[in-house]
Amino acid sequence: MQDGVDKILLSGLRATVIMKDGKELDKGKTEQSLNSKSLTLVSFNKDEIIIPEAAYVLAVTGTG
Repeated sequence: MQDGVDKILLSGLRATVIMKDGKELDKGKTEQSLNSKSLTLVSFNKDEIIIPEAAYVLAVTGTG
């Protein structure tokens, strides 16, 4: 794992990497690490996001 990684959120074939303040994810190291596991890097984007203090995941059934 690279220095500065705070969290990794996985959703299907997409990963969101949350970095600590002031740290950057190295694209070359990331791609090399994925290739060593027979995975391919398809896209690499940097965005500023707001992280909520609390999050809830709900599973529900029924129609009313």
